[in-house]
Amino acid sequence: MGKILNSKGRLEFSFKAFKKWVTNYKLFNMLLVIALVLVGYTFWDERPNSMRTPFYKNTRDYNNVTGSYDFNAFYELLSQEKGASVKDVHFKLETPYCYDTNDVSLCIKGYELFQTEKHVPLTSVYKYNKASHFVIVRLEIANRRDNPISIDNFYQHYGDVSDFTRPLRNEEFEIPNNIGNFGRDDKLKVDQHQTYEGYLLYPLTAEAYRQLYFEGSYWISMPDVVDTSKLDARNLMGLSEVIELPMVEPVMASHLETVTNLPTEQTKRTSSFSKVSTHYEPNVTITNSQETLAVEVQVIEEGYTEYRPYYISKRKNRSYLHGKTNYQTVKVRLTNLGMPSIDTQVLTASLDLASSNFKSTGYLVSTRMQVEANGTADLIFEFSRDERGTNALIPNETYRFILSNDRKDILLEGELKLEQ
Repeated sequence: MGKILNSKGRLEFSFKAFKKWVTNYKLFNMLLVIALVLVGYTFWDERPNSMRTPFYKNTRDYNNVTGSYDFNAFYELLSQEKGASVKDVHFKLETPYCYDTNDVSLCIKGYELFQTEKHVPLTSVYKYNKASHFVIVRLEIANRRDNPISIDNFYQHYGDVSDFTRPLRNEEFEIPNNIGNFGRDDKLKVDQHQTYEGYLLYPLTAEAYRQLYFEGSYWISMPDVVDTSKLDARNLMGLSEVIELPMVEPVMASHLETVTNLPTEQTKRTSSFSKVSTHYEPNVTITNSQETLAVEVQVIEEGYTEYRPYYISKRKNRSYLHGKTNYQTVKVRLTNLGMPSIDTQVLTASLDLASSNFKSTGYLVSTRMQVEANGTADLIFEFSRDERGTNALIPNETYRFILSNDRKDILLEGELKLEQ
């Protein structure tokens, strides 16, 4: 209501005066209402997760589920050293899985998301001095190479919330085979044809714990794994940017399928899940005429990637993220039989019907590597495919594989037959 002065000089409200004020300042009032709506919507849209309904929810009681690894010995150690007993287990891995390439495997033997009865005091974590939620991981590193390898930090790589940057060290309490003890200055080394198995323990704040049920997974940055005998050592595990630990059932099912498929550029960045419709294992070796370069075509897959729902960070692009993208991937093992050092970053591949004049282009998914004389490297090339599937692979047909460099020089060419 508008304000007027009565005969005694006091303020009174009048609907007529208010109506006149609104009429005289119509544009200003319209802008004021729009501003209030925009500010209110922005604050509501950016509200914290504590005010949101989680995107995922687990319905099973994981206290009664048998996980893929028995962590009872660790829980007894935690109780003895920190006086903290386990109150609840919110998730357990039931099916182990591995990240495998270039004769190195990082295998997730098991992990559990658990909560303690009381907060555990922490002394080595930046900015936080206690936590009651933790992720415990059992990891096996297998080196099938002829030289030792070194492994860098297993940093946390965690969506919208990143509270702790690395696993707990033995400064907190003595954990047998604690991989978290190793880091950039003291790297874990695994000798040739040997394995190393140990623990990784990550604490979570209440906010980070809630975030698991919005993003569905806990992520660890893929460490740099290098061959210590190489002067120009490249990351042998560059086919994935992260080690993903799903914490909800729907994501777990999609992840187990994706991690067994050949990676694509989208799944490498964990922005999508993949489904394979056709799988071939030609295992055909092609050698160039000079016998200085050989490629074994090991696996060919066709399928589609489907964007995973990022509930918060990608909410403005949800319609785009619901799309599917057809793809084809080819995994080869390249062997340098006598050429100078090969930079894999400049390599492209094509795979087309031998009877066709068309030449497709597949781009490297795996990380850049230097392949010295007598060295090998696992390479994966990705080809785009149209939505109608008109350029899909045809079973029992003969295909031509070509490996080229960035100058369009053909380094190697040969034929293979697709047999399912």
